[in-house]
Amino acid sequence: LENEVEKSLTAPWKATALRLTDVLMIDSDSCNFILNSVKKFQDAGRYLAILDPSAQIEASLSEFKIEDTVPIFGTERAFEDAAFPKKSLFRKT
Repeated sequence: LENEVEKSLTAPWKATALRLTDVLMIDSDSCNFILNSVKKFQDAGRYLAILDPSAQIEASLSEFKIEDTVPIFGTERAFEDAAFPKKSLFRKT
Protein backbone atom coordinates (compact mmCIF):
# COMPACT_ATOMS: atom_id res chain seq x y z
CA LEU A 1 0.00 0.00 0.00
CA GLU A 2 2.79 2.40 0.86
CA ASN A 3 4.38 1.98 -2.57
CA GLU A 4 1.08 2.57 -4.35
CA VAL A 5 0.29 5.66 -2.31
CA GLU A 6 3.78 7.06 -2.97
CA LYS A 7 3.35 6.42 -6.71
CA SER A 8 0.03 8.30 -6.59
CA LEU A 9 1.85 11.39 -5.36
CA THR A 10 3.79 11.60 -8.63
CA ALA A 11 1.09 10.28 -10.95
CA PRO A 12 -0.64 12.62 -13.42
CA TRP A 13 -3.99 12.57 -11.60
CA LYS A 14 -4.68 14.93 -8.70
CA ALA A 15 -7.01 12.71 -6.66
CA THR A 16 -6.70 9.21 -5.23
CA ALA A 17 -9.23 7.11 -3.33
CA LEU A 18 -8.37 4.22 -1.05
CA ARG A 19 -11.12 1.68 -1.60
CA LEU A 20 -11.63 -0.09 1.74
CA THR A 21 -14.68 -2.15 0.80
CA ASP A 22 -13.09 -5.52 1.55
CA VAL A 23 -11.03 -4.46 4.58
CA LEU A 24 -12.23 -6.33 7.66
CA MET A 25 -9.89 -4.83 10.26
CA ILE A 26 -7.77 -1.69 10.56
CA ASP A 27 -5.30 -0.91 13.33
CA SER A 28 -3.79 2.30 14.67
CA ASP A 29 -0.66 1.96 12.51
CA SER A 30 -2.80 1.77 9.37
CA CYS A 31 -4.89 4.72 10.48
CA ASN A 32 -1.76 6.75 11.19
CA PHE A 33 -0.44 5.83 7.74
CA ILE A 34 -3.65 7.12 6.16
CA LEU A 35 -3.52 10.34 8.19
CA ASN A 36 0.13 10.94 7.26
CA SER A 37 -0.62 10.20 3.62
CA VAL A 38 -3.46 12.73 3.57
CA LYS A 39 -1.03 15.35 4.89
CA LYS A 40 1.49 14.49 2.14
CA PHE A 41 -1.22 14.77 -0.49
CA GLN A 42 -2.39 18.11 0.86
CA ASP A 43 1.18 19.43 0.90
CA ALA A 44 1.52 18.36 -2.75
CA GLY A 45 -1.78 20.05 -3.70
CA ARG A 46 -3.49 16.71 -4.21
CA TYR A 47 -6.54 14.96 -2.79
CA LEU A 48 -6.71 11.63 -0.93
CA ALA A 49 -9.92 10.09 0.35
CA ILE A 50 -11.37 6.81 1.57
CA LEU A 51 -13.94 5.14 -0.63
CA ASP A 52 -16.64 2.76 0.56
CA PRO A 53 -15.22 1.52 3.89
CA SER A 54 -16.59 -1.81 5.06
CA ALA A 55 -19.03 -1.88 7.96
CA GLN A 56 -16.42 -3.83 9.95
CA ILE A 57 -13.97 -0.90 10.03
CA GLU A 58 -16.34 2.05 10.36
CA ALA A 59 -16.13 2.01 14.17
CA SER A 60 -12.32 1.94 14.01
CA LEU A 61 -12.23 4.87 11.61
CA SER A 62 -14.37 6.79 14.07
CA GLU A 63 -12.32 5.70 17.08
CA PHE A 64 -9.06 6.83 15.46
CA LYS A 65 -10.67 10.13 14.37
CA ILE A 66 -10.07 9.40 10.69
CA GLU A 67 -13.46 10.76 9.71
CA ASP A 68 -12.52 14.16 11.22
CA THR A 69 -9.55 14.55 8.84
CA VAL A 70 -9.97 12.26 5.85
CA PRO A 71 -12.85 12.61 3.40
CA ILE A 72 -14.89 9.39 3.32
CA PHE A 73 -17.28 8.58 0.49
CA GLY A 74 -19.74 5.75 -0.01
CA THR A 75 -19.76 5.88 -3.80
CA GLU A 76 -17.34 6.62 -6.62
CA ARG A 77 -19.69 9.31 -7.88
CA ALA A 78 -19.61 11.18 -4.57
CA PHE A 79 -15.79 10.95 -4.52
CA GLU A 80 -15.51 12.18 -8.10
CA ASP A 81 -17.90 15.07 -7.46
CA ALA A 82 -15.82 16.20 -4.47
CA ALA A 83 -12.41 15.56 -6.02
CA PHE A 84 -13.24 17.09 -9.40
CA PRO A 85 -15.84 19.80 -8.82
CA LYS A 86 -17.35 21.17 -12.00
CA LYS A 87 -17.04 24.88 -12.54
CA SER A 88 -20.26 26.77 -12.75
CA LEU A 89 -21.48 27.44 -16.25
CA PHE A 90 -22.79 30.80 -15.12
CA ARG A 91 -20.57 33.60 -13.92
CA LYS A 92 -21.67 35.70 -11.01
CA THR A 93 -21.81 39.37 -11.93
